[in-house]
Amino acid sequence: MLEFFKNLKLFTKFQLALFVVSVIAQGFIGITSYLDGKRLLTDKSFQLLESITKSKKLAVEEYYQNIESQLLTLSENSSTIDALQEFQQNFEDLNEPTPEDELSNKLNLFYTQDFVSQLNTNSLSKYTTENFLQDQSNRRKNILQYHYIARNPNPVEYKYRLNRVQGASIYHETHLKYHPGFSKYSKTFGYKDIMLADLKGNIVYSVEKSIDFGDNLFKSHLKNTELTEAYRKILKASKKGYVVFADYNFYTPSYYRPTSFIATMVYNGNSRIGVLIFKLSDERIDNIMTSNKSWENLSTSGETNIVGRDYKVRTNTRSIQENPLRYFTRMYDAGVDTVVVKRIERLKSTILMRENRGQAAINALNRQDGQFIASDFLGNEVIYTYSPVNIFDKRWAIITEINKNEVLKSVTDFGENLVRISIGLFLVNFLLGYWLARSLSRPMLKIQKEITMLSEGRFPHKTAKIYKDELGKIDEALNTLIDSTRQLAAFAENVGKGNFDYQYEAKSEEDVLGLALLEMRENLRDLSVDEQQRRWIDQGITNINNVLRDHNSSLQELGQFVISHLVKYLRATQGAFFLITEDKDAMILSSCYAYDRFKYVDKSIKKGEGLIGQAFQEQSSIYITEIPENYSTIQSGLGEAPAKALLIVPLIVGDEIHGIIELASLEKFAAYEQQFIEAVADNIAISINTVKSGEQTRLSLKESETKSEKLLIQERKMRQNLDELEETQKIMQKREIELEESRQQLQQNLVKMKSMRKEIIKDEKARVNRVIRKYQRRIRDLEEEQARKEAELVSKIKNLEKQIGGQGNQPNA
Repeated sequence: MLEFFKNLKLFTKFQLALFVVSVIAQGFIGITSYLDGKRLLTDKSFQLLESITKSKKLAVEEYYQNIESQLLTLSENSSTIDALQEFQQNFEDLNEPTPEDELSNKLNLFYTQDFVSQLNTNSLSKYTTENFLQDQSNRRKNILQYHYIARNPNPVEYKYRLNRVQGASIYHETHLKYHPGFSKYSKTFGYKDIMLADLKGNIVYSVEKSIDFGDNLFKSHLKNTELTEAYRKILKASKKGYVVFADYNFYTPSYYRPTSFIATMVYNGNSRIGVLIFKLSDERIDNIMTSNKSWENLSTSGETNIVGRDYKVRTNTRSIQENPLRYFTRMYDAGVDTVVVKRIERLKSTILMRENRGQAAINALNRQDGQFIASDFLGNEVIYTYSPVNIFDKRWAIITEINKNEVLKSVTDFGENLVRISIGLFLVNFLLGYWLARSLSRPMLKIQKEITMLSEGRFPHKTAKIYKDELGKIDEALNTLIDSTRQLAAFAENVGKGNFDYQYEAKSEEDVLGLALLEMRENLRDLSVDEQQRRWIDQGITNINNVLRDHNSSLQELGQFVISHLVKYLRATQGAFFLITEDKDAMILSSCYAYDRFKYVDKSIKKGEGLIGQAFQEQSSIYITEIPENYSTIQSGLGEAPAKALLIVPLIVGDEIHGIIELASLEKFAAYEQQFIEAVADNIAISINTVKSGEQTRLSLKESETKSEKLLIQERKMRQNLDELEETQKIMQKREIELEESRQQLQQNLVKMKSMRKEIIKDEKARVNRVIRKYQRRIRDLEEEQARKEAELVSKIKNLEKQIGGQGNQPNA
């Protein structure tokens, strides 16, 4: 921001300064007024919401107190007592003759068409008629529902309009006598239904005429309802005036709509005769919560709801009453369970359908009052005001909520008005600032123009002194600055051309620019030398890389050309190129160079031996200018002289040394020359490693070719063996086929022989059987012949005996 202000024109700065001062003053006043107004309006809005919540709470509590009073008053009314006694007696005596087929058909028709279908639609369940008519033993219920529900010509919601029915039972006379009064009482005070139940759990009378009419609370589908639980509590109570409230729950006879009840015992003197039950209407609570659909003082988004101990709402939300389509769309978009949304849509109610587990509900159910701002399930900022509500033995929470933006709309309007006033004042301040800034900045435009020309490299003409104030002194100083700038320009031009000896003197010891230019000249002079050295190093690296690329067929060739090039480029006098042995314990002299000719000298140096061995062992460079005597001499045709500088550089890749370069010279090596050797040492070492790897690769390739030839010979032998094996295999396969054919022929012969054997045995058995039967017949014939002959012989013997006996008797005669 400061940098931006510095870059502004002087006229703009004057104008902006005046404008900012006025803006700060007005802004402070405006913001203070806005904050105070916002605080007051916000407090007033919170107080209004708190007042609404308390008034709704009192209205709800008063509503239930009135219901309790009406319930107790009606239970003590003599007409109610008489009606309950007569209905009980008539219900017990109810057994009028009714055609069973017609009764059953009518009831089935009503439950199927008018009740079960709508019940399934609302509950998203699969109830059937059998769920409600399976108990055929309750004939009294069937008779009552037949007359007052199934045959009732009025629509389902207006069954209460039927006063008289045609029937033989005295129950219908009692109904005609009391029903109009109970019906009028129910509609006058807004009750859905008034029911009378005997002490056995039978609902003997109902205004609404839903399917609980005539049913038993303990034996039917009603046994697990909140109504039955309340009825049990009434039976257990021992004192008069005891009232039980059955909280909202889904009630099947009401087509699965959430329903609440209130009940008390009816006494005749000190004797308990039955129970009076009110089915409460949620419309009365909705009217209290919504101020009869006007939502007074709650703008367009505010509403008041009641939440039970189960964190489920006991009222219908505002959105579903005002714009159901938008409400369902927002519920789907918010990711609410689709089953819940469909039930809400079909029941047209959010009672027990929507949960509120917000902090407001938790605090209120814990007997706390308060207010706070939080986000609702749609992400909107909402103001919550909450308070606990005690309804009989139930603890509820009443919560008023409204969109924060609507509550603070008055604050927003106040702020907008304040902004409009501030904008008007800002315009006035802007015009005033413009006039003052123009009058102050005009004298400085000339000076600004000359300084601008100077900043652009142009030299303005000197001008006479116009102003006698501070601006005049600025003009005089500007002329001095122009002269000084001309001298600086001439100095910079000469230095830029390389004339570093051009004379220039600083104006004073505090002449920062002059001193800086003098220092710049010296730095440029040094940079010129450094640049030449850098170019020499870069050129040398390029040259050595070309040598490494062009002469890498063998280590001998590589060493020869590398040491030759280095000696020449460095203008040295001698050079040696050492390579590490395979066991990595010694260095051997691969190549050396002196006086433009190669010397092939066999030389081996171990670790720690001399300067070469020391560099080998420590893997670091050695540069000495005090060379030991007789270490190295430079020979020529004119004689010999000792070397004055010796540079030994190891060739290392990673942590592995591959060789050493030794260079000797009659002149000392400069620092940049040493830097050059250090730089190319890595590339030389990499090339050595590459050449070694290439040689190993060629050796491996040669061995591989040898092995390939051997493998080729073996492959030929194996192919020959495979061919012989295939021939043998074909012969074996042919033999196997012949054997298989022989085996199959033998098998067929064996089968034929077995078949012939069976036939022979069969024929032989048949022949033997025929012979046996023939001999058996012959034996039977012989036995018969023998028996016949024996019989004839016996007969002859008897005849002979008779003859002999006759002859013996004749002489005696």
